[in-house]
Amino acid sequence: MNNTQPVQAGDLEFLEQYKIESELFSLPSGARVSIPKYFFELKPWQGAPIPNTYNNKAVIDWDGEPVFAELAVLRLFQSHGWEGVWVDSYRRKFRVGLPDVDAPIDLPEVQAQLINTLRAKTGRFGGCWDLLLWKGEATLFVELKRRKKDRIQSGQVAWLTAALESGLTTESFTLMEWDLSPVPLAFKYPEDKRFFVDLFANGSEKRFESEFSDYFDFRHPAIKREEFNKIRKRVLKDLLVKYGEECQLRLHPDCSKVTIFEPDHIIPLSTNELNKNLRHMERAGVKKVARQSFGSNHSKNLTLACKRCNAFKKHRISWLIPKDSGIVST
Repeated sequence: MNNTQPVQAGDLEFLEQYKIESELFSLPSGARVSIPKYFFELKPWQGAPIPNTYNNKAVIDWDGEPVFAELAVLRLFQSHGWEGVWVDSYRRKFRVGLPDVDAPIDLPEVQAQLINTLRAKTGRFGGCWDLLLWKGEATLFVELKRRKKDRIQSGQVAWLTAALESGLTTESFTLMEWDLSPVPLAFKYPEDKRFFVDLFANGSEKRFESEFSDYFDFRHPAIKREEFNKIRKRVLKDLLVKYGEECQLRLHPDCSKVTIFEPDHIIPLSTNELNKNLRHMERAGVKKVARQSFGSNHSKNLTLACKRCNAFKKHRISWLIPKDSGIVST
């Protein structure tokens, strides 16, 4: 069926630093085959939001380019002389860039024939591994799985089986396990960090870093807002189970009279309070004082609020500060 050659060891030498224990696949025949596996930590994108996150896929920062994990690994292979595509099974397209940014492409004849043959054997487009790569006559299928969140599906086992039955070897398959690298608490201004360290951890930076880092996410607020809108209903349901119909803010005099509840960010996604009160910035004409991105969508940073208290609080941090705390008043 195919005229592809096995991948040579030297072709993947650049992956050796990422290699972990191989994974065993149980095939329908009862045979078990070992597929090499690698692990990557990928840097999360913190710039402006992309047009289409494909149902909230993680966006990766690859040398300043926002990409999905599949495209980040594709870029890695491309930098070592490979050609290839992300096989977008969801839309049945072959891609080298983000949807709604770069148009899908057509496969070269040899690779198209390979995909069509395996698709005919499996009877489906789904199940194809995430990346199809080639270098000279060597072919490599790569499947990406996020650590502790994804697992191999039966369709991918069927695709591997069909490929092996068609003459490919296990050397033409590789697993890439990945996760997002931790993002340091990169406060733009040291006085902002000191403000939150004093507020949450009584001045202990060590305690603040270990216990409260999940409250913060410095990505563009629009990215966080889009992600939150996708989980808002589930979050509200979980908060109602946790707190019952009881507002956790209790800020407005009419709090007890309101029976409509909403999820609220303890640290707002963005606020201009620290710019105004720590740096004494003032609005210029109709232009408001710039907001900063702070709060995360992590469950630790979410609480239940009645609609009245949530509207009263808005994007303020000052409600958190005890009047006798000694922390700079906002």
